[in-house]
Amino acid sequence: METVEVTEGEAIEDLVIQLEPGGALIGRVVGESGEAIPDALIYLNTLRYYDRSPVQPIARTESDGTFQIASLIPGELVLATVHQNYAFTVQSISVPSSDRIQILLSPGGYITGTAWLDGATAPSGWASILRDDGHTDGRLRSQLGSGGSFELGPAASGEHVLQVRAGPPGMQTVVKKRTVFVETGKTTVVDFDFSSGTSIVLGEIHAENDEWGWCQIKLLPLDEDLGTLYHIGVEDERFFQIENVLPGHYRVEALATKPSTGDIDQRYFGEVFVPEEGEVRHDVVLILEDAE
Repeated sequence: METVEVTEGEAIEDLVIQLEPGGALIGRVVGESGEAIPDALIYLNTLRYYDRSPVQPIARTESDGTFQIASLIPGELVLATVHQNYAFTVQSISVPSSDRIQILLSPGGYITGTAWLDGATAPSGWASILRDDGHTDGRLRSQLGSGGSFELGPAASGEHVLQVRAGPPGMQTVVKKRTVFVETGKTTVVDFDFSSGTSIVLGEIHAENDEWGWCQIKLLPLDEDLGTLYHIGVEDERFFQIENVLPGHYRVEALATKPSTGDIDQRYFGEVFVPEEGEVRHDVVLILEDAE
């Protein structure tokens, strides 16, 4: 690729743009027993949520599982392959390739479990569960059903990090994470326990330029066993309140946006300790500094 500089009032003559033929891929999508998988959708690059993405697939497999993709830019590319009966898969390939590539899909396994709140099953819709990475698919996120239950899958075999985002009444967004291992053809059961806590963290926000549009405040536990993250958003207000906090030592992070653009331009990092249940910490002061 070449760069052309253009100055105001200047005319560029004899500019020649030469197009080169793109690379091509020929391949086949099969199951673990070698069976052809028709109607699999193939996307270029990973997709965070393929079922909600406006991006269209670049290929669909034929009845014998084969596909062909033409005019690809040479180099390393990523193909994401999706079929409703198989686990989502991502594969790196080189273009052009003289070899016929093969994409293997697995039926995967399932993840089920229950969320508990203060010893009882959490209410329906109280929390959402999703796989915590940048290219999960829509079958790996869910709202809690009746009895606090959830089911995700099919998921590819291997490790998955699950994130549960909960928002009970009178409580800010609370996040827990758990690593689980999935095996093909099996169901992994995992439960999440939440306690609402009785402590409150009160504080105020100061800024160098004394203005911000929106500020996100997070309490992240330094004790990994606690495993709970609290976060709230404050808009154009100096004071904040985080309720139902469990005792523990937390790292405090605050990111504030510029009112005119919405870009993050100020931040704060610090720590706060909540020693026991029922305590009200009212001495927390966040002094925002310019983000570099």
